[in-house]
Amino acid sequence: MKLLDKAAQHSPQLRELERKLAATTDKLNVAVSRQREAENLLADSLAREQFWNAVNAGQRPPRDIVRKLSKKGTASSWLLLSDWHVGQVIKPSKVNGLNKFDANVCEARAKEVVSRWLRLVDASRQISNIRHAVIWLGGDFISGHIHDELIQTNSMSPVQEAVLAQRLIRDALHTISKQGKFETIRVVCNVGNHGRTTKKMQVATQVENSYEAMMYWLLKESSPILAYWQIADGGQIIVDDQGHKVRCQHGHAIKYGGGIGGLEIPIKKAIHRWSTSHRTLLDIFGHFHSYTPNARFVVNSSLVGYDDYALSIGAEYQPPSQTMLVIDRERGCVEMKQVYAE
Repeated sequence: MKLLDKAAQHSPQLRELERKLAATTDKLNVAVSRQREAENLLADSLAREQFWNAVNAGQRPPRDIVRKLSKKGTASSWLLLSDWHVGQVIKPSKVNGLNKFDANVCEARAKEVVSRWLRLVDASRQISNIRHAVIWLGGDFISGHIHDELIQTNSMSPVQEAVLAQRLIRDALHTISKQGKFETIRVVCNVGNHGRTTKKMQVATQVENSYEAMMYWLLKESSPILAYWQIADGGQIIVDDQGHKVRCQHGHAIKYGGGIGGLEIPIKKAIHRWSTSHRTLLDIFGHFHSYTPNARFVVNSSLVGYDDYALSIGAEYQPPSQTMLVIDRERGCVEMKQVYAE
């Protein structure tokens, strides 16, 4: 009886110890699982780097690398198009010979970007089951007359710019439709700050007062390709792709004064605020004319390239480019790279 009494006395302590042991075991299992996931992601990233190093060197990627990155779930390839500024003129003498730009150069660069992206998609199809395309039209396709200086330096009016930009985008979509071998094509549209019809930037009515919004609506109605169009009603639009949410916007809502830490600090702060209502796999921006890749976001570069303003503020030189993404249903964003325009 004494033994039974002692066992009864200690049973609550034993149950508590068992509970703590079970909780510790669960935490250990979660930690091990997360470590394995991180190791798999690292191995996947290193294998992809080897794959693209071989492709960029004009070599055939090793078979063991291709096997390691075997196709799994379906994937979409994104082409980020923004900041073309089709009516802007850049003279080499004004930017120390770093760039030259006019309407003819813009057209040649637009065609080159689409051609290079399609080749990159073909290469990526060796390791990702890319069946869908998402084309992001991110705004500032025109320079507009938002500053007095632009009235003097642009080669055409905002309406003429919109007509040219619409033709170049239509040609790009037609090429993608004919040559891309995609099952579906989605076109996601945001307006920029340069395409506005008002002197000052509006917030609630920025889409209603944008030459670019009119251009998107006309393209949607007249484009001969079969595509699903998503035209933002406001500054942002959230796209559901492969089961992942991607938030898209031009980027002019982010306040950045060129401070220490660069773009990453203000963008991460903004994403943190927006994530209180919508958490996303990725945030996409343009506006800053500077390719900035990150695990949580990407800033698209520009087609217009280095200009007088960039030189005046001492901005880092980057060649004109746009951006390619691959979003996989199982792995999330697995590719993020520049698509050079020249």
